[in-house]
Amino acid sequence: MVAIPAYQAFMIQGSPSLQVYIRAGETLMPTGGNVEDVQEVVRELAADDSSSKPKRKKTTAYQRKYKKAFASVKRKHMKANGTWKKGGFKAAVKAAHRMCK
Repeated sequence: MVAIPAYQAFMIQGSPSLQVYIRAGETLMPTGGNVEDVQEVVRELAADDSSSKPKRKKTTAYQRKYKKAFASVKRKHMKANGTWKKGGFKAAVKAAHRMCK
C-alpha cells in the first residue's frame, strides 16, 4: 500500500484495490498480526520524546534578589489604574538592579 496526496491521484494507472483518504501528517497503523511490533515502536518513540525535553535552568541568587527588588519598586512607577507611568518600566528595572548590587 502506498499513500499519495489526493492531488496526485490522477497518476494511478487503473483503479486502486484499496483507497484510504488521510490528511497531511497522518499515518496508517497496521492492526494485523504485528500489533506487538507496532506497540514497541510507539513505546520507543514515547520514551525518546520524554528524554528530549530541555532541562529547566536553576534560578540564580541574583535573579531571586532582582525579582524581590522589582516587586518592591514596581508600585512607585505605576499609575493608580495599574498601567506604567511614562518611562516607568525602564526606571523600575534600573532601580531594581541598583538595589541588587
